Amino acid sequence: MNLIIQYGVGLEGVDIDAATSYGIKVARIPSDATGNAASCAELSIYLILGLLRKQNEMQNAVKQRKLGEPLGETLLGKTVFILGFGNIGIDLARRLRPFGVKIIATKRSWASHSQDSSQSNGATVQNGSTYDLVDEKGGHEDIHEFASRADIVVCCLSLNSETAGTVNKSFISSMRKGALLVNIARGGLLDYEAVLYHLKSGHLGGLGIGLD
Repeated sequence: MNLIIQYGVGLEGVDIDAATSYGIKVARIPSDATGNAASCAELSIYLILGLLRKQNEMQNAVKQRKLGEPLGETLLGKTVFILGFGNIGIDLARRLRPFGVKIIATKRSWASHSQDSSQSNGATVQNGSTYDLVDEKGGHEDIHEFASRADIVVCCLSLNSETAGTVNKSFISSMRKGALLVNIARGGLLDYEAVLYHLKSGHLGGLGIGLD
């Protein structure tokens, strides 16, 4: 064996150190080339709309023959925080823009929000063109501030030793009371005990998760 290629983003299932010791190269195919980014972006919007429209509660109300409840909300006018502006984040922003939302996003390679305040808010994508996708952008050090201003937080981070457990008690506590959390990335990014605690307390307004 000379090469291991992951058709997707995550490489946590591959022992890279062991492969390297045997002279085996490890690679992955970026999500924008596989269609995974578009698929994840669409699933994110499905989860967001389901949470806003209280899909689960609505199903229960129909079964109980109740009409006019619960009352859902529109996505229009909401502030969406995209945590991790890679290929999935870019595709999500493209699809969110027509809904009339404010999009704020962070990426490790971006300057902090305070340092970047004098620069253009447009996010430059890989082909060199600039799209008006992001209203405010910041670095990883801005995640708590951005979370405090968002109605919806969508986690699109890659999972690695630096990002594992990013959505922890401190992060969730910084979110607005009643805000929605959607994780479209790896489960290891979330501290599930903290998530469960804040759901039970009512601080989190809802949780949407994709397949890990």
